[in-house]
Amino acid sequence: MKFYINKAFLCFIYLFLTTLTAIVAITLPNNLLFLKIVIAILDIGLYAFWIGSFGYHTGYESVKTLYANDAIRRQMVETGNYMPIKKAEEYKWWKGFFIGFLTSVPLIILWIIHLTTIAVTGESTSIVGGLTIILYLVVVLFFNLDVNSLTGATGFFYTGLYFPFVILTFGVLYIIGAKKSKALFLTIEKKDKEIHGEK
Repeated sequence: MKFYINKAFLCFIYLFLTTLTAIVAITLPNNLLFLKIVIAILDIGLYAFWIGSFGYHTGYESVKTLYANDAIRRQMVETGNYMPIKKAEEYKWWKGFFIGFLTSVPLIILWIIHLTTIAVTGESTSIVGGLTIILYLVVVLFFNLDVNSLTGATGFFYTGLYFPFVILTFGVLYIIGAKKSKALFLTIEKKDKEIHGEK
């Protein structure tokens, strides 16, 4: 589990960094609307690029780990000696989506607190709602440049779009990276057979 949490934590850290940029954007005056639009697009674009690249790299490396683990497993069968393997790191198609889900856990917790408070008291908590909007401002700003005009409910709804965004971006690129790595291994294996023949 530590492997997945570490990956998700890095995704969350980068979210925090893009949030700082988004905070700068909302402080700009209205006569700099074009600049605000550029920052909003670049901010979420860079976050998507980073999450996608990270997912791709994780998937790519996971296949390399899978092949290395398979070699170790064969060696264990042949020798009867136990050797440790990196099972968490090896490729499984669902792992990228799971890491994306773990990245969303802080948002899930904030949503649960906020919605539970509304259900129990009939009123929303401005502290939790405000914290959620600020923390996921990179998403909110992309859909509404005039953050000051947002109602709490609308802003809170926009934060929910982070769920599919991070889960799909990381998960899909994880699979693409893994397929690229597998194709490379198969190419190398094919050339090796052509040169040395079947083993």
